[in-house]
Amino acid sequence: TNAHIARATLEAICYQTRDVADAMSQDSGVGLQVLRVDGGMTSNNLLMQQISDALGVPVERPLFAETVSLGAAY
Repeated sequence: TNAHIARATLEAICYQTRDVADAMSQDSGVGLQVLRVDGGMTSNNLLMQQISDALGVPVERPLFAETVSLGAAY
């Protein structure tokens, strides 16, 4: 169903995020303590919880989700 495809897409994002975080930790020798995120997808509570679960660390969101566009404006 469409719901299954949407859920699988969110799960794929989680695993891709974990792969990148693991590679960065391995290369730097520094473990991830918290993941700070921004952008439109941060409004999806399910996705943020799934990423937190996949990484085993808390996910922190800013009050203003689109901080990248705000920074580009300045």
